[in-house]
Amino acid sequence: MADTNADNPNHMQAMLRPIFDSHQEFGPRFEASFDEFKSKNPNSSKFLWPPIFENEQTYLCLQAADLFTYEMRRTVSNHFFDPKRDLRVAAGRLFPQINRSFVVDYAALETLAGWQERDEVIPISPIEDGGNGLLT
Repeated sequence: MADTNADNPNHMQAMLRPIFDSHQEFGPRFEASFDEFKSKNPNSSKFLWPPIFENEQTYLCLQAADLFTYEMRRTVSNHFFDPKRDLRVAAGRLFPQINRSFVVDYAALETLAGWQERDEVIPISPIEDGGNGLLT
């Protein structure tokens, strides 16, 4: 993130917020050590917000992110280690949707996550970005 943000103007820089599955044993220990991690890794943590812990039943975006990440990891792994293997069906279903993804800042992502259970409401509308095909 630091390398990417170095190439972008301030208004285009991004932050990361790790979202983990709730875990009774490791969650509190991780949170307690986060400030120490940031102090020991200032470059790595410059664009890193504190983590939050959610579960897949109440935070549906987490489940979607888990599934997307899993399919992309499997696709990349197969590309390098088993290139003759066919694309997984689930990954094949995701690819046509990638161009419909949004480039959003944290505030917009938080808004989307807050409305995740209300499928009749679209909290933000996409705006085409200068004819380059990207949606913001």
